[in-house]
Amino acid sequence: MTEDELVSYISAKTKEQWESYEAPYLLTSIATDLRKDGKNYKDVIGEERLKTFAKRLEEQGVVKVVEHPIQKPKIGVIPPEAEFAYTADDAHSDSERRLPRITKSSNEVVLIQFFRAIASLPDDLVEQVIIPTKVLAALTRR
Repeated sequence: MTEDELVSYISAKTKEQWESYEAPYLLTSIATDLRKDGKNYKDVIGEERLKTFAKRLEEQGVVKVVEHPIQKPKIGVIPPEAEFAYTADDAHSDSERRLPRITKSSNEVVLIQFFRAIASLPDDLVEQVIIPTKVLAALTRR
């Protein structure tokens, strides 16, 4: 993989993430996604930190870097023309932001609301929730 290929890869994934979720493509996802393709960004940028590399891309107008005000490791990139800012409340709204914008049947909407309600429960209660996959699949059918 060359540096140009890495830049193209990050740019494409950033646009894909933004178009699907209107959320940043997190730097922590880059290594994982590349590894799935059998590639390693360190082969290209060496000892340079990924954040530093992303900042260079920002200077070149390839992406825009956004950083969470509280969760310091939460650094992502968005398309250069996009606007996004983390807020302190984002720590609780990530699951909502990651839901894709698709047309949903009324059952799917209710199911998503149900999952959000479960997610708001204390962890010990969430661990006790058991829903057979067959039931979930039936609820998503139109």
